[in-house]
Amino acid sequence: MAPLSTQCQGNTKSIRRSRIAAPGEKEMKANTQPNCGPTAAAHIIGQSVESVMAGFKSTFNHGSSWKGRTNWTRLCKYLSQAGVKSKAAPTGGSLNTWVQNQTTKEGVYLVRVGDHFLAVKGRKIFDNHAENCDPANHWCKSKRVSHAVKIGAK
Repeated sequence: MAPLSTQCQGNTKSIRRSRIAAPGEKEMKANTQPNCGPTAAAHIIGQSVESVMAGFKSTFNHGSSWKGRTNWTRLCKYLSQAGVKSKAAPTGGSLNTWVQNQTTKEGVYLVRVGDHFLAVKGRKIFDNHAENCDPANHWCKSKRVSHAVKIGAK
């Protein structure tokens, strides 16, 4: 395994502070919240992680102690209710190989590897651990892609 400095992980300042988070909004710290699903959704729909988490709480009646854990069905339902069109994409193989073989340079995808959700945009990984990360350097690079949808597909 490569040292942490060469992998895309743990940058607590990068979790959508500049583009998605509203001014004055509190940051979500990477690696401390089980909020990969809402974070992937935020990257896809261009909203803050906090607003997506508030939307999840409202849509699925989560209590105030909910930290962000979700499942594939709820994540897809939330995106659909937000007006996001998607179509099933091929699955299988490691994340790194899947990105190389199954994605397009301009494509946007929602992916599940193990118990982790992430967004793939322009063949780069976006999740609650990293942004704009090359899949070969991501900590999930060898995990199998079990679920995937292409965003914006009809």
